[in-house]
Amino acid sequence: DGTEPYLMRARLRLVGLALALSLALAEAAAPSLLSLGLVLSAASAASAQADDADAAAPLDTDEAAEEVAAAGDFEEADAAEEAAEAAEEEASAPAPAPEPAPAPEPEPAPAPASYESKPEDPPAPVSTSYRDEQPEKKSGIFGTLGKGITSLAHAVVPTPKKDSVREEKKESRREEEEPVAPPADEVPEGSPEENRKVWFEYAVATDDYTLANELWVTPEEKATCDGLKTPAPAGEVDVEDARCAWLDYHIAEGEFGKAEEMCVGPEDFAKVSAAQDAARTEWRDYEMSCGNYKTAMSYSVTDEEIAECEQAMFKKECETGSYKKALKQAKTPEQVAEVEKYQEAGRVAWMEYHAACGDTSAALKYAVTDEEEEKCKQAGIDKCESNRKEWLAYYTEKGDYRKAEECCVEPAEYEAVAAKKEEDRKAWLKYAIETADYKSAEQYAVDEAEAAEVAASKAAYPEVCRSQWRVYYLETKQYKKAKDCSVTPEEVAECEAAEAGSEEQSRTEWKAYYVETTQYERAIGMCITPEEEGEVDASFEAVRQAHVAELKKEGKYHEAKKYALSDEEVKACDEEEDANQEVCRVEWYKYHLECGKYKEAKALAVTPEEDAECDKAESEQLETNRTAWLGYYQEIGDYTSAKALCCSKEEDEECSKIFDQYRSEWLRYAMDNKDYALAKKYSVTPEELAACEALK
Repeated sequence: DGTEPYLMRARLRLVGLALALSLALAEAAAPSLLSLGLVLSAASAASAQADDADAAAPLDTDEAAEEVAAAGDFEEADAAEEAAEAAEEEASAPAPAPEPAPAPEPEPAPAPASYESKPEDPPAPVSTSYRDEQPEKKSGIFGTLGKGITSLAHAVVPTPKKDSVREEKKESRREEEEPVAPPADEVPEGSPEENRKVWFEYAVATDDYTLANELWVTPEEKATCDGLKTPAPAGEVDVEDARCAWLDYHIAEGEFGKAEEMCVGPEDFAKVSAAQDAARTEWRDYEMSCGNYKTAMSYSVTDEEIAECEQAMFKKECETGSYKKALKQAKTPEQVAEVEKYQEAGRVAWMEYHAACGDTSAALKYAVTDEEEEKCKQAGIDKCESNRKEWLAYYTEKGDYRKAEECCVEPAEYEAVAAKKEEDRKAWLKYAIETADYKSAEQYAVDEAEAAEVAASKAAYPEVCRSQWRVYYLETKQYKKAKDCSVTPEEVAECEAAEAGSEEQSRTEWKAYYVETTQYERAIGMCITPEEEGEVDASFEAVRQAHVAELKKEGKYHEAKKYALSDEEVKACDEEEDANQEVCRVEWYKYHLECGKYKEAKALAVTPEEDAECDKAESEQLETNRTAWLGYYQEIGDYTSAKALCCSKEEDEECSKIFDQYRSEWLRYAMDNKDYALAKKYSVTPEELAACEALK
């Protein structure tokens, strides 16, 4: 049975989990670390045995007859499966050739994404204060356990680049002159409990909190151990925090082997076990959803999970038509009945399919009862009859009456084909007469009446052609050719009247064209009555006036005068031009006045009021500028320029007051700083000059 290797692996994995749990309990309650080492050794051996069983377990690679059975060909499927069984028996028989190597174990799928987000960067390596010492080997049981658990707390925090902490060198304790650890060959002989106490005392003497935390058993020893714990120096990371960080990182990355190396307590092992079981369950569910039931079986550990995978594999074999393999996997009468149900449904489906396709011989292979055989035969007959009727309709519609008659079997069908053939003959006869194909028409005529109709149409054909050509020449105004086709006085008179009417129509059309294109002389030349000349004059007068108005709108009065026909029009044009120029002058005058261009504004002024307005605006602007410059010079202290801009006694007094205050401030500043030259510059009164001389 293909499930035995999976069951074996599941049981071994359960044993490994039980031993891991025993390890946690032993560390928490057992007084002896020797028993802890034994439990660790047993767990490692069980894990190795499980890995060996995984590597040696053969895979179920029997894929024979699946495609044939899926196609529903049961005879070929049975033959293929019998050949596969014979090959298996021959391969299992003893032979001098070496046994074939077991099938390789499928590669483990990558670890599923963790529910915790991966840190952007792994924890950086840190070192404690006692890491600068040279490493030394340890002996005894604690040296052995240090590979897996003890030395983990003393080693530098590993980086992700290393495969295992077991490949790193063991770090030594802090080397001090006193006290020193007892040599390996001088360890007191006795029980493991005595060894533990010796090493615990050594850890307390050397202030090694990590080692002491691993060795304490009694509450008193725990209190002593807690007294050794000191905060990590500034800039360093606690080893326990680093270990926990690496434990969480490896769990998040799915590196459960490395995570187990970071475990030191039952809680850590339980955490790794729970994460590993969650990842296993997730990958198993994923493989089940993808239909990879064999791979999902490798992730199954409980009887319920294994049973679910087996049921899914069984159902897949049934649905894909591998009924013989499904029967091998069936373990209950209900499953056998289900296989037979699928097999029966597939047989019926293939029988109905071949019967619907008209393949009676193939359908009869799947018939097992007389009723089914009769049904297949009747289906074949019905299919042939349906095909015959379809071909009959196709040939009749196409007009291939010879082949249509070959498909007929009933008198009504022969009559329908004959009626369709007669209908087509009459249609072709009518078409031949209308197109003057009298040779073909004579072939389609079958009685005297049709022959007479063809002869009459043939005799009347020249007269019909003459009439049609005469009408065509009249429509295209080819009156000479139309007269040549005329044979009666009425037809000749009709041609002459049409020719006369055409000349009048042509004259009218040319007159309208010349008016539209403003060709006055040619339009007048086409007129034959005073009324027509008046219409042409009125049309050209409207065009002239519209053109003059457009020129005036554009300001081209000189061009507009060229189209004037009277002195009144010229005078009106001049007046409009003068009025337009006045508007423009006023607009430019105001524009220059607003921009401060008073010279240009005066050049455009024509009235005394405009001259006065211009002078006033210029005076106001100059006064504004003078006031602004006066304030500016007063602000920057330019006394000479400011005095030059004063125009009244009040401004002169205010300016003197401002600059006197300004001079006093500078004089005070010079006196405070004992600057003789600057003080003398701003001294005016005898008192100020005397005070300035005192600075020497």
